[in-house]
Formats: sequence, C-alpha cells, structure tokens
Amino acid sequence: MALSSETKHALKVINEYLAGANEATQYCLTFMADEVTQSSSGLLGGIAAGNVPANHVVSDTNGTVFELNVAAGGSPGSISLNLEDGALTASWTAGGGTVDVSGTVRCVEELSGGSGRFIFVIPETSSGFYVLSTTNI
Repeated sequence: MALSSETKHALKVINEYLAGANEATQYCLTFMADEVTQSSSGLLGGIAAGNVPANHVVSDTNGTVFELNVAAGGSPGSISLNLEDGALTASWTAGGGTVDVSGTVRCVEELSGGSGRFIFVIPETSSGFYVLSTTNI
C-alpha cells in the first residue's frame, strides 16, 4: 500500500526533527479495544533525537506500559518506526498476555499546523485498532 501524502509529510517532519539537535519525540501508542471483550492498553515513551540510523528505523525499548483500570507495573514495552515506509512494530504485556503490533502507520491528523504533533492509525485485523500520537519536544 502506498503512503498518503499526509503520512509521508508526517514521517519526514519526525525524521528531520529526530536528526537534529533536539530533545525527543514523545509518543503514545494505544489499543482502542472492544471494551466488552478486551481491555485497552498501550505504551508511552520517547525516542531520543540527535541521530537517525541509516536504516531510518527509530525505536524505544523502554516504553512505559499502561492498561486501563489496572495499576501500573510490569516490564517495559518496545516500539520501532521506520521513517521511510511507515512500518511500525511494538510489543508489550497487558492483561496477562503479550500484545504484538505490526502494521503501517496512516497519518490522520496534524495538530497545530507544522509543529510536529501527529495522530496516526494502525489498522488491526481483529476487533479494535491502534492509535499512535507523537509530539516533538
């Protein structure tokens, strides 16, 4: 699937920001679940700026896992995003099981015009979907 111009723009802005002398790009990846049969969970963290690898894949292997209506705890989660083709992978443990995410981001909104704040959707073949929000800080 070809990336939309909005998604290409968002990934380019994030790439340029992370390649510069900036602090980080904060993110929140959330599973928006069917609340009847599943619980929403997600991952919070930041990807340090100052270097984008030659393969254009940026990552955070120490993200904070959260689950709605459950006390914080457990092991950290991980996320990686390819800033060229939009491929995203993430993994965390919630509800006694492992959540593995693999897909291509689709930018659905740029907030505050050009500030580096974006909302992406990652489709899920089963019920629910994933939302990734990013903020350049």
